[in-house]
Amino acid sequence: DTDNEDRDGLVKISADASSDVEITTDVNSEGYGSVAGGGTYRIGSYVTLTATPAATKTFRYWKIDDSNDNSHTENPMTIVVRKNSTYTAVFG
Repeated sequence: DTDNEDRDGLVKISADASSDVEITTDVNSEGYGSVAGGGTYRIGSYVTLTATPAATKTFRYWKIDDSNDNSHTENPMTIVVRKNSTYTAVFG
């Protein structure tokens, strides 16, 4: 039996300060709109990100980290925090 296992052999995961991660928000081009919901959260938290387009723009999709996946079109979008990530609202 190690310090990381309980009596049934299951691995314990301890929650400490390292369980906080940063959700960064951005927009694809300044003046196209704004994003709310970024900040520091606990891993496993549910967070809602909201993209608000400028008057002459429309929200298209969320770019997550450096992904080229443009299928995340829900707005607002609720995420489960898993790691430090950047969510960029793409407006057009």
